[in-house]
Amino acid sequence: MEDKPMYYKDLAKIFGKHERTIQREIYKVKKKEPNNPILNNYMGDSWFCWSSDMKEVISLCSKLKSEKTEEVNITT
Repeated sequence: MEDKPMYYKDLAKIFGKHERTIQREIYKVKKKEPNNPILNNYMGDSWFCWSSDMKEVISLCSKLKSEKTEEVNITT
């Protein structure tokens, strides 16, 4: 498999989400882990990750359903 750059729009297509939603999720994770090299790849002003790093990006941005429920209960 060819290792190619993946941008917000590419991730949005894969997950069926809006590009801005993907940007927000990655921004949240970057605030928690500012030194993670996978989250700090930029070409000019555009963030990207390599297709080989997708598994780690997904695991960083993923939440268990129980964690999402707790987050909602805390904010309400």
